Amino acid sequence: MQVVVITMYLIATSHKQNPSQFVFRSENALDLNGDYEVAVKSISHAPSSTFNVTKGNNHFLVSEKGQDYESRDYSIPPGYYRNGAQLLLAMQKAISSKETENLANGSDHWPIPEYTADETTHVCTLAYNDLMSKGFATSEKSVLRFFKIYMENSPLHLLPPKISAKIEDFPRHANLGHIYSNIVPHAYTDYRRRNKHESRFFAMFPFEQKLGYNHYEFVNPSYFKVRFVYLSEIQFFIFDNMGKLFEFSEDDSRDYPTSMVLHFRKVT
Repeated sequence: MQVVVITMYLIATSHKQNPSQFVFRSENALDLNGDYEVAVKSISHAPSSTFNVTKGNNHFLVSEKGQDYESRDYSIPPGYYRNGAQLLLAMQKAISSKETENLANGSDHWPIPEYTADETTHVCTLAYNDLMSKGFATSEKSVLRFFKIYMENSPLHLLPPKISAKIEDFPRHANLGHIYSNIVPHAYTDYRRRNKHESRFFAMFPFEQKLGYNHYEFVNPSYFKVRFVYLSEIQFFIFDNMGKLFEFSEDDSRDYPTSMVLHFRKVT
């Protein structure tokens, strides 16, 4: 007996819709008569809220104490910082990069703080020489205020010459994403038990954390029977591992809409 596999691919995107809750509509209804099944082949999405440093809180200040008050603003790259060591090293690198550029341009060059780590106490420190009149300062949305519960030598508004942080890992907000769609029947896993009619478990994927588009490809995707014979609209929901609708980074979610490649197949 000859086996003929009929397949087709469809790209669904959240353009101008919520990247974790969107509807894909086709101008012409898809004819899926004959027991089709479907799987997610790949998903591309914006930077997610697993970022603990974003464009809104990635800067910090260093101020010069004394009569002639002056401060300089530095910033670290947005992303996920696993622990205090990564955070303080990124801050040291940001200061070094900017002050090296100032030195090359002949501008006033400020010193670079020293980074140290104590493996016994599990504390890392970024400190200016005690003879220098420099101190770390913060504003309402700066990275120092955002991480103040992990920082020592508080309060930061007193311009301390050094800041310390625990080397241990920070808690993560989310690790896995769960895709639900109305095109598949109820499955054994369902985080939306109060709304089973509109969200059916479809696939699970790890959230990526790099800037720009984040892409994940399913090597061995799970196929589910399609609920419809004719299909013109598909609803999608993406939840975190706590069963809540996932919130992608607001800054980039519209620039990088969620896109899914769906594979439909029928064996005759």
